[in-house]
Amino acid sequence: MIVYHGTARWNLEKLLSSLPRVSPQSHLNLKKAFCTTTDFKIAALFALRRSPPSVLTGDESELGVVIEYEVALTSREGKDWARAICHGVLQDEKEIAIFKPKILEILAVWICENGEWIRKERALAS
Repeated sequence: MIVYHGTARWNLEKLLSSLPRVSPQSHLNLKKAFCTTTDFKIAALFALRRSPPSVLTGDESELGVVIEYEVALTSREGKDWARAICHGVLQDEKEIAIFKPKILEILAVWICENGEWIRKERALAS
């Protein structure tokens, strides 16, 4: 399964060099998880939300990024990850809560250039 995580650009180096950190999630009864989604557009929206206001005036230099991960085939739903539903949001965010980040492998980083999301494979992204 492919999942995406939208984040601030300044957070990219940390996520490329170590496992993602899990933190308590209120919509999961405070269970610790790293939040991802199966929908690229939703991840891109989160990347935008974590960007400074200057991106709204056309400055893409600090626009957030989207990290593309593959979830290990050997992982188990319910134990290593789960489909999560956050009630009270306007749309289904197609969230996959990752309980054990070691099941994730980074495949690529998506960066917005001239208004288009460009996929850069993991080897080229660092």
